[in-house]
Amino acid sequence: MLIFCGTLGLFCALINFFIGISLLISIKKQEIKTTRNLHYIVTLFSFLGGIWCLFRGLQLLSQPENYLILERICLTTALFLTSTAILLSYTLQGIDLKFSRIGLIYLPAILLAIIGFSNTGIKEIISVCPLKRVTGQGYKFVSLWISFSIFWVLYKTIKGYQNLKGIRKLQIQYFIIGFSITLAIGAILGGILPLFGYDVLIPLIPYSVTLFIIASSYITSKQPVDIEVFIYKILGFSSAPLLFALLILVFWFLLRNFIYLQSQIAFLISIITTAILYISLPVKERVNTTLENIILRKKIKYQNLLKETSSALVLILEMDKLLNFVIHSIREAIGCRKIGIFLAQKIEENTIYKLQASYGLSDARTNIFSNKKIIKLLETKREPFILDSFFNLTRDEYEELKKELGEFNILLILPLLIKNELLGFITIDEKKTDGNMFDISDIEILQTLANDLAVAIKNAQLYKELENAYIHITRALSIALETKDAYTIGHSDNVTKYALAIAKRMNLPEKDLLCITQAAMLHDLGKIGVHDYILNKPDKLSPEEWEEIKLHSLKGAEILKPLTSFNEIAEIIKYHHEHYDGSGYPKKLKGSEIPLGARILAVADAFDAMISDRPYRKEKTKLTVQEALEELKRNKGTQFSPEIVDIFVSVIEENPNIVLSQKSTKKYENA
Repeated sequence: MLIFCGTLGLFCALINFFIGISLLISIKKQEIKTTRNLHYIVTLFSFLGGIWCLFRGLQLLSQPENYLILERICLTTALFLTSTAILLSYTLQGIDLKFSRIGLIYLPAILLAIIGFSNTGIKEIISVCPLKRVTGQGYKFVSLWISFSIFWVLYKTIKGYQNLKGIRKLQIQYFIIGFSITLAIGAILGGILPLFGYDVLIPLIPYSVTLFIIASSYITSKQPVDIEVFIYKILGFSSAPLLFALLILVFWFLLRNFIYLQSQIAFLISIITTAILYISLPVKERVNTTLENIILRKKIKYQNLLKETSSALVLILEMDKLLNFVIHSIREAIGCRKIGIFLAQKIEENTIYKLQASYGLSDARTNIFSNKKIIKLLETKREPFILDSFFNLTRDEYEELKKELGEFNILLILPLLIKNELLGFITIDEKKTDGNMFDISDIEILQTLANDLAVAIKNAQLYKELENAYIHITRALSIALETKDAYTIGHSDNVTKYALAIAKRMNLPEKDLLCITQAAMLHDLGKIGVHDYILNKPDKLSPEEWEEIKLHSLKGAEILKPLTSFNEIAEIIKYHHEHYDGSGYPKKLKGSEIPLGARILAVADAFDAMISDRPYRKEKTKLTVQEALEELKRNKGTQFSPEIVDIFVSVIEENPNIVLSQKSTKKYENA
């Protein structure tokens, strides 16, 4: 047991030294100016912790004549370790470490170290396992100082933690818990119990110190502190050295008991053998991979999903699809019950934030986010807002805020920022995937997603503006066409009216209504590229002229080609002259091969053409409504879809005034 505890103490020292060296290297490589003081303090703390663990381990493995000097070194190191902990508590709060303050903190440690090395401190060591000491009167002052320092650090750390806000508070919460537990253990085992003569448990302190140092090193590097990640990091950092120590003990036991070598020689051979195995085999990598697969599998899966979502956002330009895609991805990854995306809207001189897409918020009493304090915070601080870290409020204000945010079940708010503009924000209730709260890693990934979404929203808005400009231009071209062809004045509006009546009777969704309406308005757009003399020719068209006319549907689709979100509209325009039996143009599609919108448009277009004047009609300028309907019926199954003809006929018979009415389609013209 003595050798086991001593060996573990040595390897605790090894871990602490390794952490200290790693931190020094990171300081030199990264040049982190904002956290450099914290890096240096934790590095010093690591080295002092390593020295303490080293001499405690050596004491347990040493000869009795060395017990006293090693115990005095441990006591001196403990004094400087607790003083450094005071410095650490200051740096965590962002307090400047002036030279005078450092000197004031270390001066008592130096004076008490002198007492500790004299007979007034520790006179004699009777045994080290369990630890039994004979102490002088001065030792009480040393123990009191160590206890006072630890409790002072504990008090300052908790107080500083209460004053922290935002992500920084979330970032160090587990660290504070670990720090507090370590300090409490150290105070009880190393300060309070020795005052009453209970020194037995002091050798256990190295292990708690080592865990705290590991936690400290990760906090200074701003690593994630989800409890799973925290466990993974500690195990990943300590598993290989602990395995190293275990192998040494196994080899030492075998060599000493089965080959009967002397204890010191067996121990030396064990260290050399283990070192060769450790260097030659990728132990650490395999251990870390195994731990990652066991502990972080679910976390890595959802983080990858969110990263993939960020990458996919650049491909979506329709606002509704964009927002719903993000909500679906967040739900899939994190398992939230309530998610909202609020976007800014200008109303006169004011900006409001309105709920544009959501999941689980259908029962919310309002769709307006009105808390100006949080909006101002998002605009100025430009970082995520976490409800449980909003501490610069009175209790009443906090409860009022909590109640207001409860309307949307908000725990986390992620701003959607472009330069200095707050486009909106994402609200999330709580993470359900692994049962833990959001950690710094989660929030960093979600904020990256929010930043990418902000760019995508801006692109979608710009694209929508371009679309609107383009549709107005094409609409103007369509009107220009009507002025070019006197016989087609009002034709697009009439076709739109009839097509919309058919689509509504078929109970098509709003999206399809919009699509059919726009296609109807622009269905003759391609005639802009047809010669005037052909459009207005009073005689029968020649085969060549007829071939040019037939190209107008293809030309119309080609004009709309730059608008990717108009692909479906372009398809309807392209195929609205196809016949149900496959005898139409341009591709001779038939039946269900023809898009539904094109089949609807074919009936509406033909009906209006039959009841309108045309230059090529000499004997009879146009058909009556009833004659046109009979013509549609005769061509069911050949030129037209039977189902759509029947629907249109019933619409006209039930409401004959639709032919004469000027029903407005403005609702859809700007859609």
